Amino acid sequence: MVLHLEQDEIIKRGLFMAASAPTLHIWHDYVCPFSYVAATRVQRLKNADGLNLDVRFHPWPLEVSNGVQPAAEEEDRWVRLLRVIEPAAFVGWNPSSGLWPAGSRLLFAAYEAARAQGSAVAERFDLLLRQAIFQQPRPIDSIEALSGPVAAAGLDIAAFRAMLEDGSAGRAAEAAGTTADSGRIRGIPTLVLPDGSMELNPGMKMERGGEGRVIRDDVEALRDMLRHAAAATADTTTV
Repeated sequence: MVLHLEQDEIIKRGLFMAASAPTLHIWHDYVCPFSYVAATRVQRLKNADGLNLDVRFHPWPLEVSNGVQPAAEEEDRWVRLLRVIEPAAFVGWNPSSGLWPAGSRLLFAAYEAARAQGSAVAERFDLLLRQAIFQQPRPIDSIEALSGPVAAAGLDIAAFRAMLEDGSAGRAAEAAGTTADSGRIRGIPTLVLPDGSMELNPGMKMERGGEGRVIRDDVEALRDMLRHAAAATADTTTV
């Protein structure tokens, strides 16, 4: 079967993004509140500054690195710090909601199924997943439960479901987590620029203050990084 799309539809769905824009790679986990803030800010700054930049997420499951899936109550200590600098991102946060994902494997695969339909729609879907965890908790632990974010992002639900059910989305997620850069990742969120340089949690530094830990926030450092990434030569290897 030959798929034919008009040029404006191709551009809208972001299918030519890799050929015209450099790629920013972000290693993350969906249950990491720092990854959530980074993803929120990257999308906001990218849109505000009109940056032609393809954002590509890679799985780095805390469940694997820590040996156990983080609990919502454990992550709440970090949310309390982060909501000071990004209050709107956590308006409905409730660690006792009972809707905390049991694992991130399905969510990593779901992102790959979304990305197969275009990088722009995948970015929208990605942020909706994170908001379903940290902003307005909703169940996202099954393919059926993901139908809300799928519809809100404007994805083709049949194609999305097919990739999850036949295992191709899961295999794509596994491949995305085992790239040449994976051995260099020491924590999340880690941003890898088109020139190969990388930084852990750019713009946010943890320090000890008079009343415990505090975050020294410099969002302009992240903005400068994104502008530098967008000015790079396009990476045509990532789709």
